[in-house]
Amino acid sequence: MRHFCMITLIISLMVVFSCCSKPAKSPDFLYGSKLYNNFTNYYLKGEPELAEMAFAKAEYQFLKMDAMCNLSRIYIGRYVLDEDNSEYNVLAKAKEYGKLGDCSSELEAIRYLSGEKYDKTLLPAPYNILAGADNEKLVSISEDKETSDYTKTRLLRKVAIDYLVTDPEKSFELAGKALVIDKFNGWSLNILRDLIIVKIAL
Repeated sequence: MRHFCMITLIISLMVVFSCCSKPAKSPDFLYGSKLYNNFTNYYLKGEPELAEMAFAKAEYQFLKMDAMCNLSRIYIGRYVLDEDNSEYNVLAKAKEYGKLGDCSSELEAIRYLSGEKYDKTLLPAPYNILAGADNEKLVSISEDKETSDYTKTRLLRKVAIDYLVTDPEKSFELAGKALVIDKFNGWSLNILRDLIIVKIAL
């Protein structure tokens, strides 16, 4: 009985210390993240003015914290959301913040997104998983419960576009899956992107 109590105590202490070892996210960080999530939602719903306001607030919040890596990250995220990559200065801004904060993971992600040579071991999630993945793997990632909805639909569209010429039926199917997710979230910009692929596939 004494041995059992001792084992229970040791396990309890291990759980406590393992929980304590995880750094808690500050209220300032959580607020900045919330503002950025608002930007993402407004952006995908096709509300550019609200999106710009939310992004400016997120940037200001992280500037107040002197959180250069977070600033680099939100600009990387903005670049990825713009699937046409028409905002050419966004990655440059991400790189600028990344250099100021000596943010190795973010700078590696920028290299990856720019089509430059990168070190996969230094890539942050989800780029470390996406790098080098074939279409089958990308579809598999899109079906993972841990993958965010906006990443799921982006991956489904990417693969659907790749299949437009070789397998229009598969392209139609994948764009349809993306459309279901985008309709559920009310992301009108993505819905338009999905429907364009569906139309071409047909």
